[in-house]
Amino acid sequence: MSEADGQVAPTAPFSYSALARLDPFRRLWAGDLASQSADRMAFVAITVLAYSGGADAMGLALVIGAYFAPAIVLGVVGGLAADRAPRRTMMVAAEGARAAIAVAIGLLGQGWWLLPLVLAFSGLTCLFYPARQAAIACLVPPRALLMANAAISVNLIIGFAVGPALGGILVAFADERWALLSASAVMILDVALVASIREPGVCRSSAAPGASLGTILREGLASVRAYAVLWQGLAVIAFIMFAVGGGSVGLVVLGDEGLGMGDGGFSVLLSALGVGTFAGALAIGVRKPESPKGTLVVLAPLLAGVLLIALPLAPSVAVALLVMVALGVACAMVLVPFTTMLQERMGDHIMGTSFGVLNTALTTPMVVGVAVAGPVLDALGTSDLFVAMGVLLISVGIVAIVLTELWGEG
Repeated sequence: MSEADGQVAPTAPFSYSALARLDPFRRLWAGDLASQSADRMAFVAITVLAYSGGADAMGLALVIGAYFAPAIVLGVVGGLAADRAPRRTMMVAAEGARAAIAVAIGLLGQGWWLLPLVLAFSGLTCLFYPARQAAIACLVPPRALLMANAAISVNLIIGFAVGPALGGILVAFADERWALLSASAVMILDVALVASIREPGVCRSSAAPGASLGTILREGLASVRAYAVLWQGLAVIAFIMFAVGGGSVGLVVLGDEGLGMGDGGFSVLLSALGVGTFAGALAIGVRKPESPKGTLVVLAPLLAGVLLIALPLAPSVAVALLVMVALGVACAMVLVPFTTMLQERMGDHIMGTSFGVLNTALTTPMVVGVAVAGPVLDALGTSDLFVAMGVLLISVGIVAIVLTELWGEG
């Protein structure tokens, strides 16, 4: 097809500008950007709602954990659905329901209903995420997967940079209710953009009509086991996600008590993390498709471990922000390469299931990290929490270099 059709000739070298000319992917990207930003706005508002309402460290951990816990049960379910139901419909329905829940939390405020509503809000993400990731492989040519994943990862980063900042501003100058209502409005924009995609490939997977859910799941798990670099990479990232879960709780306390930035100070730290991941993802996206991706996966925990140890030692807010930017680069070193490695090895008929399994496998250690962080914070303090997480990640990186096949794997 011609460039006028929004496509790029197969022989043309791929670039971010060429990727932007693919109209279906451009709509998916723009909608996902709105979703990621709105999600972080809601996260800040709900966290402040719980924290300012008198929640202790354990109560705060419960609310944050409610953002991740549904994936333990629903991650695989969402992936299976993405290989059986129209993917565009799944994304539209899930995001529309999330927007409605954000409105409900904003109107109802603090109370016993907060936890179940947050669980429902997060649970719907388990339907959106695998459908989105499976759709990417349908909308771009294979040689553009690394760049497309980098572009989608940039949304996560921009979401971290813009969403928390907007949420923090709205909380500071209005209140949590207005932050949640604003987040809902941005989610509706995502619904409109994704619904406007007309590319058939995003609508349904290539799974055989008669294939059972059990068959799809077994094939997806067998495919992951068949590639050592996938399950080894998954193990490395699981430890990283454990540290992410624990660090997300510690970051709220560090921003307020350690750095004197107030209740919403952690939103600024998250924004700095987003800036770093943005830069890292863009840099990784222009690497040659055949360049080693596994090497980045094992270097990431080494870098992140050192930075986590350094974070509570930061003598000023400015230094802490620089550390968070560097942590963002480490996040990109995991997020973009491993997603591409998975897409390159999985067939379209099990693509959604593969990312559903990935979502469950990675979210479970994150929830465990959140659960561990509450008691550690109460017993030992913020500094010891970050040091423990940092030492763990450095150890994981060393073991991965010595014992896995990831180093040098493309």
